Amino acid sequence: MAKKWREAICPVCGTSHGMVGIPLPDKPYIKLEQESYWDRLQRNVGEEHFGVIKSSEGRGTMKFEGYYEKDGDVEGFLPVIKARVFHAIQRGLADGWWTPAEIRKLLRD
Repeated sequence: MAKKWREAICPVCGTSHGMVGIPLPDKPYIKLEQESYWDRLQRNVGEEHFGVIKSSEGRGTMKFEGYYEKDGDVEGFLPVIKARVFHAIQRGLADGWWTPAEIRKLLRD
């Protein structure tokens, strides 16, 4: 029987993620433990940049070049992201994932 696993779909971007391997520091290709992708993502809250800049190094390899802010959004990503965030809030309310009171509290804080 094939192994099965479960992943949660992000209501904003549509990608799905579940458990991810934690690489050994000296051997990144070996992963002995797993953690939730969503817990890992939560640790990165505080990165207040709008986007990242990467360059192609050839053969599918990308190199991180730096960050850019909202005023550097020459591609026009912000309106699409904004619409998806609003849609995710509406869906969450409709599906009972969160309550109007939770949204109001978030907006006040």
